[in-house]
Amino acid sequence: MGIKVRRKKVSNGVNPITLILLGDIAAGKDTQAALLERRYKLKVVSTGSFTRKYWTGNSKVSRRLEKTKLGKLTPSDIIKTFLRKSLSNLPKRQNVLLNGGKMPSEAVLIHKLLKKQGRKILVIYLTLPHEEIYRRLTGRYYCQRTGKPVTLKKPSNICPHCGGPLIKRADDEPRSVRNRIKYYDDVYSKTVKFWSGKKMLRKIDGRASIPAVTKAILEAISKYHGAH
Repeated sequence: MGIKVRRKKVSNGVNPITLILLGDIAAGKDTQAALLERRYKLKVVSTGSFTRKYWTGNSKVSRRLEKTKLGKLTPSDIIKTFLRKSLSNLPKRQNVLLNGGKMPSEAVLIHKLLKKQGRKILVIYLTLPHEEIYRRLTGRYYCQRTGKPVTLKKPSNICPHCGGPLIKRADDEPRSVRNRIKYYDDVYSKTVKFWSGKKMLRKIDGRASIPAVTKAILEAISKYHGAH
């Protein structure tokens, strides 16, 4: 990626950084999560990574998640079980970043779990116009071996990082993108409304360069925690 991120010690007293990262399709959430993890030594809880981890295997969860390779939504009960396990017993001073939780019912659960611990929650939402979503999705693939997203300028069947096979999710195909965007707009609008009502949401333009988006997120974190 070629971006250097200085680690920064954060002292918030009893309020460690508790960040939720949401955004439009292909807005760069995974990229920003990795950069923020290094800077603040965050514990990252990622619903996407959890889902991709179970793409292979013969467990009951793996069989249920097999359809997500084809663009189907992850069953919310699976995500909620993962969230309860991951967020219920965080160390008191642990900085944490939750990458995911887009369904309204998941947002309600996340808020309940984190507020019970007395955490001060900041929700960052990366916005992206529809035309930019189309452009970015045309070059996005997933490594079947690792489950990680890979962005390419030219079509390929081989992962440039590990040599494993690449797959393209059905909902990343151009003919599926329009319906997917409409669904995300409908669902995310409810989730955004929930967090906005809690006065915890900050929107950031995802069209900017990666360093510019990172800078905007860091400023939002500093302002949010510095104001209290």
